This record gives sequence, C-alpha cells and structure tokens, in this order.
Amino acid sequence: GKPIVLGGFENTGSVTTGYRFTDVTGYAPKYQQLFDLNSGFRLLDFDLFGKAQAGENRFADSYSLTLSGLGGDPFASAQLTVRKSNLYDLRVNFRQSYYYWNQNDAAALPNGLDGLTNNHNWATVRKMGSIKLLVHATNNLRFSFEAYRNTRDGVTETTRSLDYFGSSSTWGSFARANPYLIVAPLSEATDRVTGGIDYTRSGWAFHYRIG
Repeated sequence: GKPIVLGGFENTGSVTTGYRFTDVTGYAPKYQQLFDLNSGFRLLDFDLFGKAQAGENRFADSYSLTLSGLGGDPFASAQLTVRKSNLYDLRVNFRQSYYYWNQNDAAALPNGLDGLTNNHNWATVRKMGSIKLLVHATNNLRFSFEAYRNTRDGVTETTRSLDYFGSSSTWGSFARANPYLIVAPLSEATDRVTGGIDYTRSGWAFHYRIG
C-alpha cells in the first residue's frame, strides 16, 4: 500500500496475527518436547519500516522493527535497527526459546515394569539480547559499543545415587539400583560488555576491542 508519512518518515509495514487451536492426546509432555505449539492468540509476524524524507528528520535516516512468534510460540524474536548516515548505526536484538525434555518415565517394559527412561527432565527458557552501537566520529574514526545478556531459567529433574567413593560392591549395587529424584530450579545469567575503536588511514585499518 501507500506509505504513511508520520514524524518525518515514510512508514510502511505489515502484521500477521492468528489464533491456534490445539488438541493433544497421548503423552502431552512429549508433544511439548517435539512441537510446543499451544492454543492461544499469536502475533505471528510484524514488520515496520521507515525512511526519512529529505531534511525532515535530523535524528535518523531510516529504521526497521521486526517481530515474530510473540504470545507463547517456542521461538520468539525481535529486532530494531536505527541509522543515521555517517553518524551512527544502532541494532537491538532479542531471541527467546523454550526447551522441554520429558520422556514417559512410567512407560512399561514388556516385563510389565518401568525403567525404559533415565528419569531426567527439563523445562527451561533461554533469552538472548544484544545492543550494538557504532558511532562515526569522523570519516576515518569510529567507536563501537556492545552489550550482551544471555539467561536460562526453569526447572530440571535428575537422579542421584547414595553411592560414595570406596563403598563396598554390595552397597554400591544397591545404591545404583535405587536412585532418588532431585528437582532443581535453574537460574543462570551471563553479561558481556565490549567497546572498540576503528581507524583508517591511507589504506591502513586499525582495530581494537576490549570487553
């Protein structure tokens, strides 16, 4: 369609939404592990782009915003870029992913007993975000700043044995045959910040990064 002029930009975009109906029979955690596509309203895709009209915006020449999978889908993402020619370039990124692992620990073997799986389960969400800014001080000198954050949260289930170093073979066999379940909450975060300088002169390029 025709661009919409707003704030000194010619703006264009599109949006796709939907509602998913899900009916799962059988072992539901296995469906979560394989697909994780649940019922509910979703923002499937969103795209918005803007280009500044000549002389209309002194802060930016162009921008773009893209979103996908928001509202509960397993792989959501977002990206924002803003640029000003010969001045700066800003990029913001975000990604999120859900990870499930849950076998049917109660599944019976041909002898009628369970024990087919290892009783290890995970239900975690990982989020990754970054901000990158490149500043053009002059035609030859540029400064860069970057920040990253990576987190993982959720819960894990695993098994432990009462076995210990130097235990007798009789006790060790008993302990390994009777493990106990541990439910452990998970909360991890990693941050990284870097800065850099780039300088070009007479066909030579110098780069330095510190983080």
